Amino acid sequence: MTLKAALNWYWREHAEGVEGFPNPQQRVVLALERAKRRYQPRSIRKQHLLPEQVPILLEAAQETSPLAHDFLAVAYRTGLRRGEILGLRWCEVDWERCLLDDGTGCGPRYQIDVRGQPAVLKSDRHMPVRFAPILLTVLRERLKVRNSDTWIFATASGKPVNPRNASRAVEAARRRAEKKGIPFEASNPHAARHLVRSLAPLNGWSPAEIRAQLGHASGAMDRIYEHALPREDAMEWASFTGRVQ
Repeated sequence: MTLKAALNWYWREHAEGVEGFPNPQQRVVLALERAKRRYQPRSIRKQHLLPEQVPILLEAAQETSPLAHDFLAVAYRTGLRRGEILGLRWCEVDWERCLLDDGTGCGPRYQIDVRGQPAVLKSDRHMPVRFAPILLTVLRERLKVRNSDTWIFATASGKPVNPRNASRAVEAARRRAEKKGIPFEASNPHAARHLVRSLAPLNGWSPAEIRAQLGHASGAMDRIYEHALPREDAMEWASFTGRVQ
């Protein structure tokens, strides 16, 4: 009898139906899947979606939960990290210039750590973040049903969304998108940074502008995120982020 089979048998015999006692076999399966993804060859882990695949992922996310959709929309249109997205505040949104900027009198920018607690970002990651006007629609819809006057991504109690809960919502959306033909590994939210980075120079962004957008301290780190894309994909850049004139 395998370990998974033994756990499943024990749960059915002794704990099935007991509130607050989930099937441990399911947790073993999830842990094995995460380990498999973590130790995949580097070439597989670096996959990212093509521009034409992103709307399919966002559609699947919309069918799953508003949190998953809005989180992915911000990720693919800014290139921000998970904790940085969850740490965004309403006062940072410059609605006129399409910027996320802490220079509006809000104080320092934050990220949400793995415990769900706000932490001030490093000083070199406080540059304004650009986004295309299309993201304004997502932000305005979220503003109408906001749970907090401070945090853009907040729980019903007004606290910042825990990164683990955001990851669970996003993973459910990725599973749904997988059924629509979207590669699961390539839809990882962190892969959005790779896509944003790869498209930026095709739209005329300078190396300094790209590093400021993604919060990279050096060109060596920045080059890790660059991948070759067909020239025509640059036409899709407006779907992700926009230049400020």
